Parts: sequence; C-alpha cells; structure tokens
Amino acid sequence: MQHKSNENLPNPEGNLLNKLRDFVDRKNISINRIAKQIGYSASVVSTYLAGKYPGDVQKLEWAIASFLVRQEEIEAMPKEMIPFCPITNSELLFQAAKVAHLDQEIGVVVGEAGTGKTKAAKEYARQNPDVILIEADLSYSTKVFFRELHKKLGMDGSGGIYDLFSDCCDKLKDSNRLVIIDEAENLPYRALDMVRRLYDKANVGILLIGLPRLIANLRGKRGEFKQLYSRVGIVTQLEDWSETDAKLIIQTVFPSTNGVYKTFYELSKGNGRKLEKLILRTSRAARTSKKEINDKLVRSAAEVLIL
Repeated sequence: MQHKSNENLPNPEGNLLNKLRDFVDRKNISINRIAKQIGYSASVVSTYLAGKYPGDVQKLEWAIASFLVRQEEIEAMPKEMIPFCPITNSELLFQAAKVAHLDQEIGVVVGEAGTGKTKAAKEYARQNPDVILIEADLSYSTKVFFRELHKKLGMDGSGGIYDLFSDCCDKLKDSNRLVIIDEAENLPYRALDMVRRLYDKANVGILLIGLPRLIANLRGKRGEFKQLYSRVGIVTQLEDWSETDAKLIIQTVFPSTNGVYKTFYELSKGNGRKLEKLILRTSRAARTSKKEINDKLVRSAAEVLIL
C-alpha cells in the first residue's frame, strides 16, 4: 500500500514526535486513549514515543498528525465556548429551582429536547454549591438512583435500598439543600415514589427536570399516583427559544456580527441544541476558510447538519 509523503502530512511543521510528547504532557492524556483514537495499540504508541518504533513510521505518523490536528480544532472551538446566557428558559428554571430550594418544595420543570434544561440546571448547581445534581438515564433503577445520591452525599454507595434510602434521609434532614434530578422521566415509578418519601422524611427541596412525559409519569395513566403528584408545589413548562434568546447567545459568542443572528434563529428553529451545533460548525467553517461570519457562511454550515 502506498502512503502519502511526509510533506503532505496534516501537521508537517516541526518535529511530530516532540509535538505528541508535548500533547501527552500538557493534557495528561493516557497512551491507551490516544491509541484508540488513531487505530493502533498502546504498545505501538509507547514505542513511538520512545523513538524506537520499528514498523511503518510514515503510516503511523500520518495517523498521529491527523489526531493532533483534530485535537487542535477541538481546543480552538470547544463546546464550552458557548457560555451560559440568561435566556428566558434559564430564568424560568432558576425561578422554579429557587422556590424548591428556599421553600423545600417539589418542583417540576418540563420541556422538549433542546430547550436548555440541562445547561440551566448545571449552572444553577454551579452557582449554589449546596445543590446535588443527578443526571438520570434509562439504566437507573431505584437502587442505582439512591446509590448515586448516597455517593453525592459523601458516602460510599454501598448497602441495600433501605439502608441507602435511610442514610440519604439522615444526611439530608433539615439541611435546606436542593436535590435536582435531570432527565427524571427515566426514573421508574418506585424511584419517583421513594424520592417523594425522601422529600417527606428529610424536609428537603426536590427539582425534577425532564421531557413533557414526566408529568404523565408523576400522575399515572389513570391518576393512580395522586399521592406523588399532590406533593408537587410548582410546575414550569419551557417553550422553544425566542429570536431574542438567539440574539443574546449569538452576540455573546460572535460579538462582531450584527444581523446574522436572524439566520441562526431561522435555521435552528428555536431549538437550543440545534443552535449550539450550528454555532460550532459555523465557527469551524469561518476559521478554516478564514472568512467573516455572514449569512452565506451560516447557511453553508447548516447544509451538513440535520436541523
């Protein structure tokens, strides 16, 4: 198989071996992780770093150079470059969280995917160190949930459900803390009911965040979970982002642009997740082509996305 010559490597400038060594030291990244991303074994990467690789160095360096270029692009445009902004949905979630937090209520915030629930929840938790944030998923059984909460409270997560539950109640009792459960629609009914018991016993605020079906989960198909839903003190429904929200974010990320936020809003259709993807692709396209961000560039970037 014929490989590309050294001068065609994606990152030909400088000593590639030293660049990889510097990357490993700077990022404190494991050899195994690099090896997985370039399709080689960890022993090959280690041998190369030692300057003793006996195989096809040119082929290996092509893979390494491509990897380093990708890492540079990721560093230049990380997702974190899109800052938290006080858009409408964030403020609504903050209001619900504050009521649950200060008044020891059970609050519920629901919204479709892309309405900014998770980002706002993380920001509220960041601003309030006494908040416990748990991000549930489909693998969460009742025991898994309470094991996670147990660990978040500084304990070891061991024991049966009753012991885990009792320990969490004792730790949280009259603590004035807030437990935020994101993607709470993934929790089984038993877990939700035990969260209700936690609320009763510990006198602690609970904020459940999820997709709209969370409301149905809390009520039951025939209203049979009245004991659970009757404890809910506040319910907030988040809607799609407004053009004003998009303008705030675009002008925060790209302060030198002007009316282009209208194009971002039009193409993302008021969905925060789509807007974030479009921002990232547009920024990368602008950097690669060395062009200013304008309507044409945004539309071009949108063509490779599912919006």
